[in-house]
Amino acid sequence: MNPRFWLANNWLRTSIIIILLIRSFYIGFLNAPDPIIFGSGQVFITGYIDDYKEERISTDRYRIKITEFNGVTVTEKSRLLVVVSPYEKDLEYGTYVNLTGTIENPKDFITDTGKSFDYDSYLALSNIYGIMRDPEIEIMDKKGGNSLMKTLFSIRKKFSTTLNNLLNEDSAILSRGVLLGEKSGITNDLRNNLAKTSTSHIIALSGYNITIVSEIIMQVTQGLSMVLRTVLGASGILLFVMLAGGGSSAIRAMIMAFILLYARNRGKSYNALWALTIAFTILTTISPRALRYDQGLHLSFLATFGLIVFQTYFASFFIRKHFVKWLANALASTISASIMTLPYIAYKMGIISITGILANVLIVPLLPFLMLFSFLTGIIGFMGNTVVIPFAYITNTISSFILFVINYLGELPFSAIYKEHISILWILLVYGVILYFAVGAQKITNNTSSPTLLQ
Repeated sequence: MNPRFWLANNWLRTSIIIILLIRSFYIGFLNAPDPIIFGSGQVFITGYIDDYKEERISTDRYRIKITEFNGVTVTEKSRLLVVVSPYEKDLEYGTYVNLTGTIENPKDFITDTGKSFDYDSYLALSNIYGIMRDPEIEIMDKKGGNSLMKTLFSIRKKFSTTLNNLLNEDSAILSRGVLLGEKSGITNDLRNNLAKTSTSHIIALSGYNITIVSEIIMQVTQGLSMVLRTVLGASGILLFVMLAGGGSSAIRAMIMAFILLYARNRGKSYNALWALTIAFTILTTISPRALRYDQGLHLSFLATFGLIVFQTYFASFFIRKHFVKWLANALASTISASIMTLPYIAYKMGIISITGILANVLIVPLLPFLMLFSFLTGIIGFMGNTVVIPFAYITNTISSFILFVINYLGELPFSAIYKEHISILWILLVYGVILYFAVGAQKITNNTSSPTLLQ
């Protein structure tokens, strides 16, 4: 059968997507596997570190791919989260270790907003089924893992160290978060203020980052053939996502970026809604539990949907009201994403941000500049060039302003409303009304929404 038939026939694509989503729903909601329960005794585990180290204020966290459990070879994709005090030994991606200690089963906990967080299901999305705290560690060798990932993580480590050395502490934390999705060093106060101002997305590797990276690559490669630009663009995006250990929201954006690059290369129109649906279906087919438990993927999908269906409508409205273009676009993108995400955040996290729209309008337009100057600071500083000083100064200035906005608005007594329980029926009703207006907005804009990969 002609492959073009599969791509062009909307009915066929729709049927395939529906079948795959029903399968994911069945596995994720109706046929979820029972959690693995570990005993209370001491165990002996051999494995290797298969992800970038996560640094918290008082602990380091490593994800261990288990190869042996009490001397028995493990063939399943099972991982263990190892939590230790800041460790003086050189533990990095690919290091084989022997661990002796006890394993605790992940337990749900109550968040600051009074909501219960399904921690074991969250970890299970990454095939993590147990936590080992402060075990005895014996380092074996560094022959595990993938050579490409070793190289990328080595570059990431040196890049992060360079930012730490050149920027003030708060700016370095924010720059690493915006560029690489790192959350190392983030205090509880800042984390709470990010939540209260609906700006947590800026320190997560999201579609916004992928959008900027893809556009930079396409601009830099102007003059080359479209095929070569497409290959370089796709390769650059893939390496960036791998470098940052991209989560589901980044992979969703990467898939949409690949579809956009393919459409440009073939001279075809790009349907952002179809691309979003295809990306979401691919991710939930690969990991059906994500359909139920992956809040990052849910928020990414909702925000992107909002941008696709509402952004042009709101931008046109504000421009007609004589807003300057940058402000009209900033307001439109913030309101479009917030409309779709705020009900979900209220239901899942028990927090309704009052200052979120203002915070995002002030911050989001600055993110491309913060990414650019953070990147230039890291690259130029990495090469040891004193020319880096003005770039570091600009980075410090931008990040200081962003942090001031977040902390000032987050500390206001009316910055957010906390609600422990919101009925799912109310949330469904709200989304029903939103979807009704989404259809109207699409008719008004006549399907002219500019394709976006934001959030």
